[in-house]
Amino acid sequence: MESMPSDLPRPVRQFIEGLEAMMQRVVVEVEKGGAKAGNWWVDLGTTTGHLTVEWSPQRGFGLYEQTEEPVFGAQPLEFFSEPALMLRRATQLLDDGQVGSIGLRELRELHSLSQAELAKRLGVQQAAVSRVERRSDLHLDTLTTIVEALGGTLDMRVKFANCEVPLRFGK
Repeated sequence: MESMPSDLPRPVRQFIEGLEAMMQRVVVEVEKGGAKAGNWWVDLGTTTGHLTVEWSPQRGFGLYEQTEEPVFGAQPLEFFSEPALMLRRATQLLDDGQVGSIGLRELRELHSLSQAELAKRLGVQQAAVSRVERRSDLHLDTLTTIVEALGGTLDMRVKFANCEVPLRFGK
């Protein structure tokens, strides 16, 4: 990006500067959204991918699914409050990823943890973390334990043709 708008919010500026430092061939286009909302739109493109990011003062960064045509009323599939997290996720996705879908390895890398560091948090050997990251069939309790070790909580939703509801476990 040749020059950034002077009124660009600091988190968006940090994100763009970090991205340009990490990825030499990224094309960045910035557009100010509505004056009332204070949001900004950032379009990112490389030879391997394209992303649309929205930043708002209330929610932070939102990542949108890429479609051929813009979809009126579409909502971001992923949210990030910190520029550093958004930067790590954007580089993952521009390299070859899909918005709204993340594997355990990418989730661990997003939080800047090595396999050894995660293994220590889980009380297992590093090789066990490596095996779990390669598996396609995980037990729900294993997945929950890993997500909690990364500092998160697991939230599942069930989608039907006519509704979408959160899934409750237990009683």
